[in-house]
Amino acid sequence: MISGAIVIGNGESRAKFDITSLKGHGKIYGCNAIYRDYPKLCDRIVSVNEPMYKEIFDAKQKLNFKFQLIGENDISGWDFRFKGERPGWKPPGLKTYRFHKRGKESSPNYRCVDFTSRRGSGTSAVLHAAERGYKNICILGFDMVGKIKAKAHDWAPWINNIYKNTEHYPQRQKQKSYLIYEWLFHLTQIFRRFPDTNFYLFNNKDNWDANLLYTSYFQNSRGNVFCGTYECVNQLLRGQNDHIDWIYKS
Repeated sequence: MISGAIVIGNGESRAKFDITSLKGHGKIYGCNAIYRDYPKLCDRIVSVNEPMYKEIFDAKQKLNFKFQLIGENDISGWDFRFKGERPGWKPPGLKTYRFHKRGKESSPNYRCVDFTSRRGSGTSAVLHAAERGYKNICILGFDMVGKIKAKAHDWAPWINNIYKNTEHYPQRQKQKSYLIYEWLFHLTQIFRRFPDTNFYLFNNKDNWDANLLYTSYFQNSRGNVFCGTYECVNQLLRGQNDHIDWIYKS
């Protein structure tokens, strides 16, 4: 395996991959409720959601779990902005980047979400690992898609999370429409900030085929992003680093 950090998201794609096989191959970061199923797998668990953080904190105190719990106050205060970068700046080819606007500004229903004012546990875990100097960071289970139609390979914004509809997770069917743009913005800004760090993202091929936005975002990184399938992870675990057939390289 690539020596460095491994960040495990809770997208449903990872249910078909044996994440316990990652033990011993790097510093393992998990997110939120992963401790419920894998209390001994992760070295660090990140949660920036207050109710979820409290659940993990209480469980850790009661059951003496050994992982390090990382909350919002333990993470860098960087808000994904670069000094001197204009608020409305967008990489070439993107219609939206830092802001997600809905409706006309003159409309009473107009809404504008500024992604620099938001945090997610998954991207916070990636940022935490990068700021601690890991030069290789593997990222699994960041699905960034909802329900996929098998034939059309298109997606709808259904909640895609292993722990959906459990305690401290949304009790609804669909996720907020802007979340995919938020996650892609956060990741791309991290990739840009750490040009000497290699970021390896793994998912199943259906999700890569469905999410056509990632190439438009990640091409704005510093040539340090590699996207592959879960089979690529197995190849790395077998030491076949030179035979990886990457789906995308920036």
